[in-house]
Formats: sequence, structure tokens, C-alpha cells
Amino acid sequence: MSEDKNDKNIEDEIEELLGKIDDFPEDTTPKEPRFEVVREFISELSNKITIPVSSLLSRVTVGNLVLWAVVFIVTSMIVRRVFPLAVWGVPLGLALLVAAFGMIVFGTNSSNGIEQMWRGKTIEFKQPPLIFRLWRKARTLFRR
Repeated sequence: MSEDKNDKNIEDEIEELLGKIDDFPEDTTPKEPRFEVVREFISELSNKITIPVSSLLSRVTVGNLVLWAVVFIVTSMIVRRVFPLAVWGVPLGLALLVAAFGMIVFGTNSSNGIEQMWRGKTIEFKQPPLIFRLWRKARTLFRR
């Protein structure tokens, strides 16, 4: 009999909980503002633009900038009489030279090795210079 009472109590509790679920209050969280969609669209658009541009700019070296500066200046000097807009090659070349100088002065120090951390300490794996690597490879080829 006690089992029947327990079963009845459990059934009553379940029915009471199910009745409360029907009277559950509506969601009172604020809805997304209208501009949320616009903000997400602008964010995605800017990511589609900035990520490729930053990856291209990360490949630019000082040597590349100096080379393009010289090319712009020399071509501008040669072609400016025929093509009047080529006069802008000199200021563009000078700007690239200033940018290259800025990269030299304010750029990061690039190390020859690969820097990795292990247990909180920096480990550097330095590669020997190219001439030694080529010499070692040549020696192994001729020893066979």
C-alpha cells in the first residue's frame, strides 16, 4: 500500500510540474537590435578585406620596397616626357624609400632561427648558413 501512495504522490508531483510548465513565463530576454545584422555584415565584410590585405603586407620586405622605389623613380624619369602622369612616380618612389627606411629603423629583429617555448624557456633552433648546408649536401652526394 505504501508503494501505491508513493506512486500517487510521484504522479501528483509530475502532474503539478507539468501544469507549471504550461504556465511558464514567456522569454523576457531582449531581442536583438535591428542594427545587429548590419554590424555583423560590416564585420564580415571588413574581415574579407583586411585578412587578405594583411597577409599580402606581411610578405613585403625591405628589399622589395627599395626595388619598387627604384623602378618607379627610374621609369618616371624616362617616361615623364611622353606620359605626363608618370611624374607621380618620383614621389611614389620616394614614399616607398621612406617606408623601407621606416621598416629598417622600427621593424622587428628577425632572427635566423626558429624560436619556440618549452617549459617557460626559449629554445632556438639555429640553422647553419646556406653555404655550409650546401657543402654538407654535396659531401653526402659525392661519398656514395
